[in-house]
Amino acid sequence: QAELACAPSVADIDETPIAVSWQCRGADTSKGDGFNTSGNKTGSANIKLKSEDLNADATNVDLTLTCTKAGNTKTAVCPLEINRPFIVAVATYSKVPRGDTTTIGWVVKGMKDGDDACKMTSDKHTDFSKTGRNVVLTTPPIQERTMFTIKCTTKGGITKTAQVVVEVE
Repeated sequence: QAELACAPSVADIDETPIAVSWQCRGADTSKGDGFNTSGNKTGSANIKLKSEDLNADATNVDLTLTCTKAGNTKTAVCPLEINRPFIVAVATYSKVPRGDTTTIGWVVKGMKDGDDACKMTSDKHTDFSKTGRNVVLTTPPIQERTMFTIKCTTKGGITKTAQVVVEVE
């Protein structure tokens, strides 16, 4: 009998560690596809999905365990969703006259569901923040060089950050 478990079921490409454990009951050897068993009938490993090992368009991948005894094989599969997260953040104007405002926006992909997936803060306007996944907003008046930071949580649980700096002319 082949038993395979992996977690989490959604992984950010090149980042999220995936815990894999396996057991081959009544088998002589084991082989893993997507992870290395070293032939051991039972064990565990931590892996990452690597972009160079996967098709650029792939959205899912199966980790597979094959247990063998006397030519008979049993298999177990652990399906994983591949997440390719990103943030694009921009300011309409990166330089403004002192006291003027500008528009900042960001678009995301692969972030967790919900309006709290991303939060924007400012180093100079500590009471100015906004949450949301795809947002366009007007800044407070810019008096000095100001950095706006957008932090988002991916479906794989990793924090991604983008920054937009607005200078004073």
